[in-house]
Amino acid sequence: MAPVFEQNNSEIEFTLVETDADLTKVVAAHINAPYLAVDTEFVRVDSYYPRVGLIQIGFEGRVSLIDPVKVTNLELLKPLFYGENSPLLVFHSCSEDIEVFKRVWGQVPPRVFDTQVGAGFLSEDRQPGLQRMVLAYLGVDLPKEETRSDWLARPLTPNQLLYAAMDVFYLEQIYSQMLDQLKQIGRLSWVEEECQQIINGYQQEVVPSECYKKVGDAWKLDEVSLHRLKALATWRETYAMEHDIARNFIANDATLFAIAKQPPQSIAELKALPNLKPVQVRKYGELLLSVVKNYNNGDTMPPELLEKPFSKRVKKLSKSLKEVVEQEAALLGLSPERVASRKLIERLIDSVLHNKELPYPFTGWRSVSLLPKLLTSLNGLVDD
Repeated sequence: MAPVFEQNNSEIEFTLVETDADLTKVVAAHINAPYLAVDTEFVRVDSYYPRVGLIQIGFEGRVSLIDPVKVTNLELLKPLFYGENSPLLVFHSCSEDIEVFKRVWGQVPPRVFDTQVGAGFLSEDRQPGLQRMVLAYLGVDLPKEETRSDWLARPLTPNQLLYAAMDVFYLEQIYSQMLDQLKQIGRLSWVEEECQQIINGYQQEVVPSECYKKVGDAWKLDEVSLHRLKALATWRETYAMEHDIARNFIANDATLFAIAKQPPQSIAELKALPNLKPVQVRKYGELLLSVVKNYNNGDTMPPELLEKPFSKRVKKLSKSLKEVVEQEAALLGLSPERVASRKLIERLIDSVLHNKELPYPFTGWRSVSLLPKLLTSLNGLVDD
Protein backbone atom coordinates (compact mmCIF):
# COMPACT_ATOMS: atom_id res chain seq x y z
CA MET A 1 0.00 0.00 0.00
CA ALA A 2 1.44 3.37 -0.97
CA PRO A 3 1.85 5.81 1.91
CA VAL A 4 -0.57 8.76 1.89
CA PHE A 5 0.15 11.99 3.76
CA GLU A 6 -1.95 15.09 4.39
CA GLN A 7 -0.11 18.32 3.62
CA ASN A 8 -2.01 21.61 3.62
CA ASN A 9 -5.26 19.76 2.87
CA SER A 10 -3.74 17.99 -0.15
CA GLU A 11 -3.33 14.24 -0.26
CA ILE A 12 0.14 13.25 -1.38
CA GLU A 13 0.43 9.63 -2.34
CA PHE A 14 3.78 8.10 -3.14
CA THR A 15 5.30 4.72 -3.72
CA LEU A 16 8.80 3.86 -2.60
CA VAL A 17 10.50 1.79 -5.31
CA GLU A 18 13.25 -0.46 -3.96
CA THR A 19 13.37 -3.44 -6.36
CA ASP A 20 14.09 -3.91 -10.05
CA ALA A 21 10.70 -5.56 -10.49
CA ASP A 22 8.86 -2.55 -9.08
CA LEU A 23 10.99 -0.17 -11.15
CA THR A 24 10.01 -2.07 -14.30
CA LYS A 25 6.35 -1.50 -13.40
CA VAL A 26 6.95 2.23 -12.87
CA VAL A 27 8.60 2.54 -16.28
CA ALA A 28 5.74 0.69 -17.97
CA ALA A 29 3.16 2.90 -16.25
CA HIS A 30 4.83 6.13 -17.38
CA ILE A 31 6.38 5.28 -20.73
CA ASN A 32 3.59 7.00 -22.70
CA ALA A 33 3.20 10.02 -20.41
CA PRO A 34 3.52 13.37 -22.21
CA TYR A 35 5.66 14.73 -19.39
CA LEU A 36 7.05 13.81 -15.98
CA ALA A 37 7.78 16.03 -13.00
CA VAL A 38 11.28 14.99 -11.93
CA ASP A 39 13.65 15.75 -9.10
CA THR A 40 16.73 14.15 -7.58
CA GLU A 41 18.25 14.15 -4.13
CA PHE A 42 21.99 13.73 -3.91
CA VAL A 43 25.07 14.33 -1.80
CA ARG A 44 28.03 16.31 -3.09
CA VAL A 45 30.24 17.50 -0.28
CA ASP A 46 33.73 16.26 -1.03
CA SER A 47 33.16 14.37 -4.28
CA TYR A 48 33.72 15.35 -7.90
CA TYR A 49 30.49 13.72 -9.00
CA PRO A 50 27.07 13.95 -7.36
CA ARG A 51 26.14 10.80 -5.44
CA VAL A 52 22.47 10.18 -6.07
CA GLY A 53 20.30 9.19 -3.12
CA LEU A 54 16.79 9.36 -4.58
CA ILE A 55 15.06 9.90 -7.93
CA GLN A 56 11.50 11.24 -7.84
CA ILE A 57 9.01 11.21 -10.69
CA GLY A 58 5.44 12.42 -10.63
CA PHE A 59 2.54 12.31 -13.07
CA GLU A 60 -1.17 12.96 -12.60
CA GLY A 61 -0.72 13.41 -8.86
CA ARG A 62 1.02 10.07 -8.32
CA VAL A 63 4.63 10.06 -7.14
CA SER A 64 7.26 7.33 -7.35
CA LEU A 65 10.36 7.59 -5.17
CA ILE A 66 13.08 5.44 -6.72
CA ASP A 67 15.80 4.32 -4.33
CA PRO A 68 19.07 4.00 -6.31
CA VAL A 69 20.82 2.57 -3.25
CA LYS A 70 18.54 -0.50 -3.23
CA VAL A 71 17.55 -0.79 -6.89
CA THR A 72 20.31 -2.75 -8.59
CA ASN A 73 19.71 -1.81 -12.23
CA LEU A 74 19.04 1.85 -12.93
CA GLU A 75 19.45 1.13 -16.65
CA LEU A 76 15.81 0.07 -16.47
CA LEU A 77 14.95 3.78 -16.32
CA LYS A 78 16.79 4.61 -19.53
CA PRO A 79 13.88 3.91 -21.93
CA LEU A 80 11.72 6.27 -19.86
CA PHE A 81 14.21 9.13 -19.85
CA TYR A 82 16.05 8.57 -23.14
CA GLY A 83 13.65 6.71 -25.41
CA GLU A 84 12.77 7.90 -28.90
CA ASN A 85 9.45 9.28 -27.65
CA SER A 86 10.43 9.83 -24.03
CA PRO A 87 8.30 12.21 -21.93
CA LEU A 88 9.31 15.82 -21.46
CA LEU A 89 11.16 16.02 -18.14
CA VAL A 90 10.00 18.90 -15.96
CA PHE A 91 12.52 20.10 -13.37
CA HIS A 92 12.91 23.13 -11.17
CA SER A 93 16.44 24.56 -11.45
CA CYS A 94 17.60 21.62 -13.51
CA SER A 95 21.37 22.11 -13.71
CA GLU A 96 22.37 19.85 -10.82
CA ASP A 97 19.73 17.27 -11.77
CA ILE A 98 21.19 17.12 -15.27
CA GLU A 99 24.59 16.45 -13.72
CA VAL A 100 23.05 13.55 -11.80
CA PHE A 101 21.51 12.15 -15.00
CA LYS A 102 24.79 12.49 -16.84
CA ARG A 103 26.62 10.71 -14.04
CA VAL A 104 24.11 7.85 -13.74
CA TRP A 105 23.34 7.26 -17.43
CA GLY A 106 26.22 9.01 -19.19
CA GLN A 107 23.86 11.23 -21.15
CA VAL A 108 22.08 14.55 -20.88
CA PRO A 109 18.27 14.16 -21.03
CA PRO A 110 17.09 15.16 -24.52
CA ARG A 111 14.01 17.19 -23.54
CA VAL A 112 13.83 19.39 -20.47
CA PHE A 113 11.50 22.08 -19.15
CA ASP A 114 12.79 24.14 -16.23
CA THR A 115 10.06 25.88 -14.22
CA GLN A 116 12.61 28.28 -12.78
CA VAL A 117 13.43 29.44 -16.30
CA GLY A 118 9.72 29.58 -17.09
CA ALA A 119 9.06 31.75 -14.06
CA GLY A 120 11.79 34.11 -15.23
CA PHE A 121 9.74 34.83 -18.36
CA LEU A 122 6.57 35.55 -16.42
CA SER A 123 7.83 38.12 -13.92
CA GLU A 124 10.79 40.22 -12.85
CA ASP A 125 11.84 37.49 -10.42
CA ARG A 126 14.59 35.89 -12.45
CA GLN A 127 15.40 32.81 -10.35
CA PRO A 128 12.66 32.06 -7.82
CA GLY A 129 13.14 29.02 -5.61
CA LEU A 130 10.62 26.18 -5.64
CA GLN A 131 9.41 27.01 -2.13
CA ARG A 132 8.51 30.56 -3.14
CA MET A 133 6.83 29.37 -6.33
CA VAL A 134 4.73 26.75 -4.54
CA LEU A 135 3.55 29.44 -2.16
CA ALA A 136 2.78 31.90 -4.97
CA TYR A 137 1.03 29.43 -7.28
CA LEU A 138 -0.65 27.09 -4.82
CA GLY A 139 -0.71 28.87 -1.48
CA VAL A 140 1.24 26.04 0.12
CA ASP A 141 4.12 26.74 2.50
CA LEU A 142 6.60 24.04 1.53
CA PRO A 143 8.91 22.95 4.37
CA LYS A 144 12.61 22.73 3.53
CA GLU A 145 14.04 21.21 6.71
CA GLU A 146 15.30 18.14 4.84
CA THR A 147 17.25 20.06 2.19
CA ARG A 148 20.59 19.20 3.79
CA SER A 149 19.67 15.64 4.69
CA ASP A 150 22.03 12.74 4.19
CA TRP A 151 20.26 11.16 1.24
CA LEU A 152 22.67 8.22 1.15
CA ALA A 153 21.85 7.05 4.69
CA ARG A 154 19.37 4.21 5.04
CA PRO A 155 16.64 3.89 6.01
CA LEU A 156 15.29 7.19 4.73
CA THR A 157 13.05 8.81 7.32
CA PRO A 158 9.31 9.47 6.77
CA ASN A 159 10.05 13.21 6.73
CA GLN A 160 12.67 12.76 4.02
CA LEU A 161 10.28 10.72 1.89
CA LEU A 162 7.47 13.22 2.31
CA TYR A 163 9.78 16.13 1.51
CA ALA A 164 10.98 14.37 -1.65
CA ALA A 165 7.43 13.49 -2.72
CA MET A 166 6.13 17.02 -2.18
CA ASP A 167 8.72 18.51 -4.53
CA VAL A 168 7.44 16.68 -7.62
CA PHE A 169 3.79 16.60 -6.49
CA TYR A 170 3.64 20.40 -6.42
CA LEU A 171 6.07 20.83 -9.32
CA GLU A 172 3.59 19.10 -11.61
CA GLN A 173 0.78 21.43 -10.54
CA ILE A 174 2.96 24.50 -11.11
CA TYR A 175 3.99 23.25 -14.55
CA SER A 176 0.38 22.86 -15.67
CA GLN A 177 -0.46 26.43 -14.69
CA MET A 178 2.79 27.84 -16.05
CA LEU A 179 2.32 26.15 -19.41
CA ASP A 180 -1.04 27.86 -19.87
CA GLN A 181 0.39 31.24 -18.85
CA LEU A 182 3.34 31.01 -21.24
CA LYS A 183 1.12 29.97 -24.13
CA GLN A 184 -1.25 32.86 -23.48
CA ILE A 185 1.52 35.46 -23.74
CA GLY A 186 3.43 33.72 -26.53
CA ARG A 187 6.62 33.00 -24.59
CA LEU A 188 6.64 29.22 -24.42
CA SER A 189 9.11 29.04 -27.30
CA TRP A 190 11.38 31.48 -25.43
CA VAL A 191 11.53 29.14 -22.46
CA GLU A 192 12.14 26.17 -24.72
CA GLU A 193 15.08 28.00 -26.31
CA GLU A 194 16.62 28.75 -22.91
CA CYS A 195 16.16 25.16 -21.76
CA GLN A 196 17.80 23.90 -24.95
CA GLN A 197 20.78 26.15 -24.23
CA ILE A 198 21.11 24.52 -20.81
CA ILE A 199 21.06 21.08 -22.42
CA ASN A 200 23.62 22.12 -25.03
CA GLY A 201 25.94 23.39 -22.31
CA TYR A 202 25.89 20.11 -20.42
CA GLN A 203 26.46 18.08 -23.58
CA GLN A 204 29.99 19.49 -23.70
CA GLU A 205 32.39 17.04 -22.10
CA VAL A 206 35.01 18.21 -19.62
CA VAL A 207 38.44 18.15 -21.25
CA PRO A 208 41.10 18.17 -18.49
CA SER A 209 43.75 19.66 -20.75
CA GLU A 210 41.51 22.70 -21.36
CA CYS A 211 40.70 23.40 -17.70
CA TYR A 212 43.62 25.80 -17.19
CA LYS A 213 41.75 28.34 -19.32
CA LYS A 214 39.11 28.68 -16.59
CA VAL A 215 41.60 29.64 -13.89
CA GLY A 216 41.15 33.32 -13.06
CA ASP A 217 43.91 35.63 -14.24
CA ALA A 218 45.55 32.83 -16.25
CA TRP A 219 45.91 35.30 -19.11
CA LYS A 220 48.45 37.24 -17.03
CA LEU A 221 50.99 34.39 -17.07
CA ASP A 222 53.92 34.19 -19.43
CA GLU A 223 54.37 31.23 -21.73
CA VAL A 224 56.40 29.09 -19.32
CA SER A 225 54.13 29.73 -16.35
CA LEU A 226 51.03 29.10 -18.45
CA HIS A 227 52.49 25.80 -19.61
CA ARG A 228 53.02 24.91 -15.96
CA LEU A 229 49.47 25.93 -15.06
CA LYS A 230 48.11 23.76 -17.86
CA ALA A 231 49.96 20.76 -16.45
CA LEU A 232 48.72 21.45 -12.91
CA ALA A 233 45.08 21.98 -13.94
CA THR A 234 45.13 18.92 -16.21
CA TRP A 235 46.54 16.76 -13.42
CA ARG A 236 44.07 18.10 -10.83
CA GLU A 237 41.03 17.54 -13.05
CA THR A 238 42.13 14.05 -14.08
CA TYR A 239 42.94 13.06 -10.50
CA ALA A 240 39.65 14.49 -9.22
CA MET A 241 37.67 12.58 -11.83
CA GLU A 242 39.50 9.29 -11.32
CA HIS A 243 39.28 9.43 -7.52
CA ASP A 244 35.90 11.19 -7.30
CA ILE A 245 37.27 14.05 -5.19
CA ALA A 246 36.12 17.66 -5.36
CA ARG A 247 38.84 19.58 -7.16
CA ASN A 248 39.07 22.26 -4.45
CA PHE A 249 39.77 19.53 -1.90
CA ILE A 250 42.97 18.92 -3.83
CA ALA A 251 43.92 22.56 -4.48
CA ASN A 252 41.91 25.60 -5.48
CA ASP A 253 42.52 27.80 -8.51
CA ALA A 254 44.42 30.43 -6.53
CA THR A 255 46.86 27.77 -5.36
CA LEU A 256 47.45 26.45 -8.88
CA PHE A 257 48.01 29.99 -10.14
CA ALA A 258 50.52 30.71 -7.35
CA ILE A 259 52.41 27.48 -8.00
CA ALA A 260 52.50 28.09 -11.75
CA LYS A 261 53.76 31.64 -11.32
CA GLN A 262 56.44 30.86 -8.71
CA PRO A 263 56.92 27.09 -8.49
CA PRO A 264 57.85 25.73 -5.05
CA GLN A 265 60.78 23.36 -4.83
CA SER A 266 59.97 21.62 -1.55
CA ILE A 267 57.19 20.62 0.82
CA ALA A 268 58.26 23.46 3.09
CA GLU A 269 57.67 25.97 0.31
CA LEU A 270 54.29 24.41 -0.43
CA LYS A 271 53.31 24.80 3.22
CA ALA A 272 54.04 28.51 2.95
CA LEU A 273 51.30 29.00 0.34
CA PRO A 274 48.37 30.80 2.00
CA ASN A 275 45.60 28.86 0.23
CA LEU A 276 46.95 25.35 0.77
CA LYS A 277 45.86 23.61 3.96
CA PRO A 278 48.15 21.22 5.89
CA VAL A 279 45.92 18.25 5.05
CA GLN A 280 46.22 19.10 1.35
CA VAL A 281 50.00 19.32 1.60
CA ARG A 282 50.07 15.99 3.37
CA LYS A 283 47.87 14.23 0.81
CA TYR A 284 48.85 15.90 -2.44
CA GLY A 285 52.07 17.82 -1.79
CA GLU A 286 54.46 15.31 -3.37
CA LEU A 287 52.15 14.93 -6.37
CA LEU A 288 52.01 18.69 -6.90
CA LEU A 289 55.78 18.95 -6.73
CA SER A 290 56.10 16.10 -9.21
CA VAL A 291 53.78 17.87 -11.67
CA VAL A 292 55.83 21.08 -11.33
CA LYS A 293 59.06 19.19 -11.88
CA ASN A 294 57.82 17.31 -14.95
CA TYR A 295 55.30 19.78 -16.32
CA ASN A 296 56.56 19.69 -19.92
CA ASN A 297 56.82 15.91 -20.23
CA GLY A 298 54.73 14.66 -23.15
CA ASP A 299 53.57 18.17 -24.06
CA THR A 300 56.43 19.85 -25.86
CA MET A 301 54.24 22.53 -27.44
CA PRO A 302 53.48 25.27 -24.90
CA PRO A 303 49.87 26.52 -24.91
CA GLU A 304 49.13 29.73 -26.75
CA LEU A 305 48.98 32.77 -24.54
CA LEU A 306 45.42 33.41 -23.46
CA GLU A 307 43.53 36.45 -24.64
CA LYS A 308 43.11 39.26 -22.18
CA PRO A 309 39.53 39.56 -20.92
CA PHE A 310 37.29 41.99 -22.65
CA SER A 311 38.98 45.34 -23.08
CA LYS A 312 38.07 48.51 -21.23
CA ARG A 313 36.41 49.67 -24.44
CA VAL A 314 34.10 46.64 -24.47
CA LYS A 315 33.24 47.11 -20.81
CA LYS A 316 32.55 50.82 -21.35
CA LEU A 317 30.29 50.08 -24.31
CA SER A 318 28.53 47.42 -22.26
CA LYS A 319 27.65 49.99 -19.61
CA SER A 320 26.28 52.26 -22.33
CA LEU A 321 24.03 49.46 -23.65
CA LYS A 322 22.71 48.68 -20.18
CA GLU A 323 19.96 51.25 -20.61
CA VAL A 324 18.76 49.54 -23.81
CA VAL A 325 18.48 46.24 -21.95
CA GLU A 326 16.69 47.85 -19.02
CA GLN A 327 14.17 49.52 -21.34
CA GLU A 328 13.49 46.24 -23.12
CA ALA A 329 13.13 44.44 -19.79
CA ALA A 330 10.62 47.06 -18.61
CA LEU A 331 8.56 46.61 -21.78
CA LEU A 332 8.52 42.84 -21.26
CA GLY A 333 8.04 42.99 -17.50
CA LEU A 334 11.16 40.90 -16.95
CA SER A 335 14.42 41.10 -15.06
CA PRO A 336 17.19 42.81 -17.07
CA GLU A 337 19.44 39.84 -16.26
CA ARG A 338 16.91 37.49 -17.86
CA VAL A 339 16.77 39.65 -20.98
CA ALA A 340 20.56 39.91 -21.34
CA SER A 341 23.25 39.62 -18.71
CA ARG A 342 26.29 41.88 -18.65
CA LYS A 343 28.52 39.02 -19.83
CA LEU A 344 26.21 38.29 -22.74
CA ILE A 345 26.24 41.96 -23.80
CA GLU A 346 30.05 41.99 -23.61
CA ARG A 347 30.18 38.89 -25.81
CA LEU A 348 27.89 40.59 -28.33
CA ILE A 349 30.01 43.74 -28.42
CA ASP A 350 33.21 41.73 -28.81
CA SER A 351 31.63 39.78 -31.68
CA VAL A 352 30.59 42.96 -33.50
CA LEU A 353 33.92 44.74 -33.01
CA HIS A 354 35.91 41.74 -34.25
CA ASN A 355 33.50 40.45 -36.93
CA LYS A 356 32.84 37.22 -35.07
CA GLU A 357 29.71 35.09 -35.16
CA LEU A 358 27.03 36.46 -32.84
CA PRO A 359 26.56 34.63 -29.54
CA TYR A 360 24.02 31.82 -29.82
CA PRO A 361 21.42 33.46 -27.51
CA PHE A 362 20.99 36.26 -30.06
CA THR A 363 19.81 33.87 -32.76
CA GLY A 364 16.54 33.14 -30.94
CA TRP A 365 13.84 35.31 -29.36
CA ARG A 366 16.32 38.09 -28.58
CA SER A 367 16.93 38.57 -32.31
CA VAL A 368 13.39 39.85 -32.90
CA SER A 369 13.31 43.00 -30.79
CA LEU A 370 16.33 43.30 -28.53
CA LEU A 371 19.15 42.63 -31.01
CA PRO A 372 18.19 45.36 -33.54
CA LYS A 373 17.98 47.93 -30.72
CA LEU A 374 21.34 46.88 -29.32
CA LEU A 375 23.04 46.95 -32.72
CA THR A 376 21.59 50.36 -33.58
CA SER A 377 22.77 51.79 -30.27
CA LEU A 378 26.16 50.09 -30.55
CA ASN A 379 26.75 51.34 -34.10
CA GLY A 380 25.99 54.86 -32.94
CA LEU A 381 28.46 54.57 -30.06
CA VAL A 382 31.21 53.11 -32.26
CA ASP A 383 30.77 55.82 -34.89
CA ASP A 384 31.06 58.62 -32.33
